[in-house]
Order: sequence, then C-alpha cells, then structure tokens
Amino acid sequence: MNAPPQIPADIANMYLIGYLLDWGLFGVLSMQVYVYYLAFLKDPIINLGLVYGIYTFMVVQTVLLSQSSFRTFGDGFGDPDRIGEITEIWFSVPIISAIVALIVQAFYALQIWAMSKKKLIPLMILVLTIVQFVGGIWTGIVGHGAVRFSRFLTSEGFVATGVWNGSGALCDILISACMGYYYVSPRSEYKLKGHPIHAAIRAFLMSGGLLTLIAIINTVLSLLPNGQTYFQTTSAILGNMYANTFMSLLNSRVRFARPSGYVDDEASQTYLTYDQPIRSALVFARSAGGGEGDTGTVAEGEGDGEEYGMHDHDERRSRRRSLRSTRSSGMATLQISEEDRRKRSLSLSPISPDTLVASPITPKEETALRSDV
Repeated sequence: MNAPPQIPADIANMYLIGYLLDWGLFGVLSMQVYVYYLAFLKDPIINLGLVYGIYTFMVVQTVLLSQSSFRTFGDGFGDPDRIGEITEIWFSVPIISAIVALIVQAFYALQIWAMSKKKLIPLMILVLTIVQFVGGIWTGIVGHGAVRFSRFLTSEGFVATGVWNGSGALCDILISACMGYYYVSPRSEYKLKGHPIHAAIRAFLMSGGLLTLIAIINTVLSLLPNGQTYFQTTSAILGNMYANTFMSLLNSRVRFARPSGYVDDEASQTYLTYDQPIRSALVFARSAGGGEGDTGTVAEGEGDGEEYGMHDHDERRSRRRSLRSTRSSGMATLQISEEDRRKRSLSLSPISPDTLVASPITPKEETALRSDV
C-alpha cells in the first residue's frame, strides 16, 4: 500500500501561523477603530476617511486570506497540491498591503514635515513609499501569472519582492528614526512626558518601531535563497501592522484620568450603585477644529452606597439606561483655545499626545454628572 503524499511542513506551518496572526491583529485593529469612533467623532474629515478607508482594506484582506486558508486547510485538507497554490494571495497580501503602506507612510511624511518644517526627509519618504507601492503591484502581477509558488520563486519574483519589501523597510526605518527623535529628544517640543521607560515604549510604538522590525524581518526572509517561503508569515501580517501603527498614533490622544476626591477604598464591591463618586474616567482629548461634542469621558462608578432592593428594580433599570446614554454622549469637555485648535488640527499639525492636556473631572462637573444620572 502506497503511503499518502507528504505535505511540506515548512510551507504549511508558515501559512497557518500567518493566517492566525492576521486574525489576531485584525481583532486589535477593530478595537482601535472602535475606540477612535467613540473618541473622535468630529475629527477632520481627512482623518476619518483614512481610518475607515484603511479598515475597509483590512476587512477585504482578512476575508480573502480566510478564503485562502479554507481552500488550503479545509476544502483541500491533505492535498499537497493545494499548499503550493497562490489563490487570492497575489491580491490580498502584496497589493492591499502596498496600498495601506502608501497611505500610512505618506501620513507619517506629513507629520515629519510638520514637526521639522523641512522638506528633504518627507520627500525621501514619499519617494520610497511610491517605490514600495509599485513593487507591491508588480509582486501581485507576477504572483497572479505564476499561479503556484514554485513558479513565483524565480528571478522576476525575487526582484519584485525585493523592491516591494526593501523599499518599504527602508522607508519605515527613516520614519521611525525621525519620529523617535522628535518624541525622545530633550530639545524637541514634541518630547513625550512621563516616566522615561513609559515614554520610550510609547515612542517605540507611535513612531512605528515595531512595524519597522517586522518589515526588516520580512525583507530578510523574502530574500532567502533556495526558494524558502518563510516570508509568507510576515508578509501576511504586514498590512495589519501598518494599520495598527497608524491607529496607535491617532489614539495616543486618549487619556485616563481620575476625578477629584478619588478614594481607593475596599468597600463592598458586591452591588453596583449609582449614588457614589465616579471612580475613574476615560478622557478623550479634543481633536482640533472639531467643535463641541468630539470629546468626552466614559466613567465607571463603584464603591459605597445604598443597596437597592427588588422593589426598586424599575428605578435601577432606568438609571442604568440613563448612565449608558450619558456614557455614549460624553460627560465632560476639555477647553482648548481657538489658536490651539487651529494649530493642532490633525490634518495640518503633528500629533503629539502630551500637547493636549486631559484634566481630571472637577467637583462642579461631577455634580453636573450626578444630576444627569
């Protein structure tokens, strides 16, 4: 009896890990977009368009990658020929990732131009991102014509992948170096405040340091000799890495704050009541030019208070509905001058989370909240 054909373990493993990581990062991106939706309803229209446009691309990519994974590990389970098929990957990975990278890198170029007031480095970034975009389209065309990975791993595919990943990684290195400098340099007006370790972590993420690391690894793996396909894992998550880095920059304006009179006691936590001080607040810093309503807090309250009995069920349910309504509409507004609002417009000025001060809720604001609840 003949033994069944063996599926190449290295190829199957790279496929599977890439699909799982892509879904995980897509979940993180969805949460970031949801936070952005709650916080910045009146962001400049260009930022809203970029956020929801990028998210749409990521939805399409995730759906196509899921379809490819089902063909390989579901419908084609046990068939070694299915492992080598490119399927829709020619479009979902290089082309969509190149489009998202073009948007994000161009956005960072504008940020660096606003920070430095110089044009040389932003122009270099724009040139590199256009090159990587062309390389991504070229890689997709070569993959579509090859049909199978064994035919894709030729000299033309090697050059196309090198142009796409190499120029993209070089562009990310340049962006990370510039943004990191402005976020940590003592001479920079955009230097992040707080504990040095915390500031360094924030600067690493907001400047695209993690993205740059993944891009470098992806470039190295894509240029390995002997037809190795380890790059499939890093290539699959590249688009989501760009999208998450972009959202982390925009959402860096979100603040956690504690209201005045906060007392961290250990009173009974069994019942949630509403006649008690607000314990904490998630504060969304105002985006410039947004007007009223684009900031607010989402507050959680727990601690001492009268316990409600069964006969107060209707009243308690009514208060819960009122609290949810208050949470969704926003509870406090941060005051920013017209000049600051003009300067900090996200479409024109750099995003620096420490330039927008999120103040704790004042006693007067807390009293107003209580009257609403």
